[in-house]
Amino acid sequence: MTREPRTVRRIVGAFVLGSFLLQLAWIAAVPPFRGSDEFDHAYRAASVARGYWSAAEAPLGTRHGYLIPVPRDVVEAASPVCHTYRYVGADNCDPGASIGDGLVLEASGAARYQPFYYAVVGAPALGFDGYAALYAMRLATVVLCSALLGLVVWTTLLWARTRWPLLALVIALTPVTLYSFAIPAPNGVEMLAGLMLWTSLIGLDRVRDRPTERRLLTVAALSALPLCVVRTLGPVWFFLIVGIAVLLLGVRRLRGLWSAHRVRSVGVLLTWVSSVALSLVWVVASKPNAAPPLPPSAGELTFPWSLFLQQPILWLLQSVAAFPVRSERAPTLVYSIWVLTGVAFLLFAGRYRDSTRLTRAFVALLILSVLVPVAATLTTMNSLGFAWQGRYTLPLTYGLVLLAGLALDRADVRHRLLGPVIFAGWAALAVAHLVSIAGVQLKELRESPLSGDPAWVTGPTWALVVLGLSGLVLIYLAVAREPVGQTRGVESESALRTADQ
Repeated sequence: MTREPRTVRRIVGAFVLGSFLLQLAWIAAVPPFRGSDEFDHAYRAASVARGYWSAAEAPLGTRHGYLIPVPRDVVEAASPVCHTYRYVGADNCDPGASIGDGLVLEASGAARYQPFYYAVVGAPALGFDGYAALYAMRLATVVLCSALLGLVVWTTLLWARTRWPLLALVIALTPVTLYSFAIPAPNGVEMLAGLMLWTSLIGLDRVRDRPTERRLLTVAALSALPLCVVRTLGPVWFFLIVGIAVLLLGVRRLRGLWSAHRVRSVGVLLTWVSSVALSLVWVVASKPNAAPPLPPSAGELTFPWSLFLQQPILWLLQSVAAFPVRSERAPTLVYSIWVLTGVAFLLFAGRYRDSTRLTRAFVALLILSVLVPVAATLTTMNSLGFAWQGRYTLPLTYGLVLLAGLALDRADVRHRLLGPVIFAGWAALAVAHLVSIAGVQLKELRESPLSGDPAWVTGPTWALVVLGLSGLVLIYLAVAREPVGQTRGVESESALRTADQ
């Protein structure tokens, strides 16, 4: 059976519109500048959009950020929320020295980050002031992330024969993932670029017709640019994802792709090399993650090793839910639902693994998912403390559930209880999403300095829940109503093995 173009459009449209509604609910639930480091990123976006791509030295005696020109109205709007954080100072929250044209010098923790994402989301905010500028940046991020998510779903439909890969995508979209899509920070774009690279490379394991292979190679090439140039860690995730894909596909399959698509393969490699090089040039020139110097009276940060041993568990929980900032936990129900659902999905898929290469790829990815944040923490702990956040690893760890979806798709697992199982899993995950959104809004209504201020565009909690539920229903319909059967270019497993011999 071949998917009709209108079927593909319906599925992609449902995912995109559904996620868009969920992101709107998150925008309404979080007060302006209350997102994770949101004032830092807003300062950077406003500055880059006005042509200031570099940063000055750090203010004397501070550890949070370097000086950049920022519109005074944006700083004044951020000030009430900014002052609620303990790690900031006057250089971050109060307008600094005026440099004319309504700009002041302000310290931002994102001042040396790659400017490319900020140029895109900062430009739409140029015609707005204060809080309106921040909401314009949020909406620009939502539109950008929705478009990238649509590309991820379309790429998956190129090779998925069953509902399982789409269900894997739903599990991958944890509450903190969708929350990140709604905050003007580069994390959401990096996550989606990782998903793009994963789905395109995994798809090459499933298809053997040249038109579909060309499409997947094109997406694999395009995904490298946003993955590598929006955050410093992007090239790391790029190399690790490609490495796992090499384990999955094997040398014979890679040789076949090179022979069949020599020119396009060269284009993919050139795009990959250019993207990594562009990122490295910026990193070497600007040192975006270099911490400002400590005051002379300060010594090294030290932490007991017992706290370090707790970090992997914390990273796992943070990759599910941590908002508005990483130190604020969601209700226990959210973590319980997502961990149990994810583990059940992985264990179920493990019963159907039919490839040594797939098993090796999964085990290697599982090990790397722990080793990379551990290594990063060990090398920076004395200067930055426990700076790693669970959501940082998501571009890589998405591959765990996507490989599980691949295993089930390869096995063509079907059962009369499949429909009820999908509904039960979706319902549980929907509860986690809605509890997360409602919980954040209710907490901020009690504690935020903007509670009751018209600058915070929100609504009744029930309205946010209805908005989020509407988006979740659209996503469910895209998965539950997706026809199963043969997809163009996707052969049976016996035919795939024959073609590779």
